[in-house]
Amino acid sequence: MKTNAKLYMLLLCGVLCMAGWGNNVFGQIYKKNFELKYSNARDVEWEAKADYYEVEFKWNGHDMTAYFDKKGLWQSTETEVRFKELPNAVKQAVKTSDYADWKTDDIDLVEKADGTSYYEIEFELEEGGMEQNAILRITPEGEIIE
Repeated sequence: MKTNAKLYMLLLCGVLCMAGWGNNVFGQIYKKNFELKYSNARDVEWEAKADYYEVEFKWNGHDMTAYFDKKGLWQSTETEVRFKELPNAVKQAVKTSDYADWKTDDIDLVEKADGTSYYEIEFELEEGGMEQNAILRITPEGEIIE
């Protein structure tokens, strides 16, 4: 019985050590992939979500949020931009959209792992004490996709 208890403790210790080693290596994959993509990022904050990891940071003068899957692979990045930084085609699409008279609240450039990108523009309108919100997604070429 004493031998079984020692064997059980040794086995448990081995499992716990391996689990810690695995998490450490896995955590290094996230960090390495992030640092390869965003060297010199500042104010980096990681947050674990149910199905992915989210990292908020500053890079090249922009506030950004990147998303990594559970394997540590980059999935997408959102970069906050100002209206004046938008490509002319995107500005024109906004000016001719149903939301041309609305206030822009938040603008992000969304870049995805599949190579696609679009601008996600949040609008708000206050009328009669009521606030309305809307979102447009526009390609860099000015095509409204949502």
